[in-house]
Amino acid sequence: MSTRSNIAIETKDGKIKVVYCHSDGYIGGVGKTLVNNYKNYDDVEQLINGGGISSLGDNLLETSYYCRDWGRENEDKPIIYNNEFCMFWDMTGATMIEYIYLFKNNDWFVSKSSYINKKLLPKNAYDLGLCYWSKPENLNLKKFKKELSY
Repeated sequence: MSTRSNIAIETKDGKIKVVYCHSDGYIGGVGKTLVNNYKNYDDVEQLINGGGISSLGDNLLETSYYCRDWGRENEDKPIIYNNEFCMFWDMTGATMIEYIYLFKNNDWFVSKSSYINKKLLPKNAYDLGLCYWSKPENLNLKKFKKELSY
């Protein structure tokens, strides 16, 4: 089973470009790789412009892209949102994505999905539960140090 994530960048005009990343989306996987290897705007933009990612590598050649490496032409471009709010709004209910990584202001931020069990919702709730996102936190915070260091 994979830990799925999205990798995003806030562009110079304030839009958000996002790609899906299938494997190792937890902070000690994708988060650590992003922090250690994709440190500036141009590198991150180039990573995201490759489209959907099966597994993230330390560089673009080691990254497995769905279009370039698997021939899936419909996964060749990132999704573009008008702003951060629009991205999170669109992700509402996306229970399969566990982490969203966002590069903005020359730093990496992470948002984790959380889940409210249907038992805590009104009896007439039509769903298995409710998924929501934490506010993005800077990955340089002390609380993430252990996950990024191993």
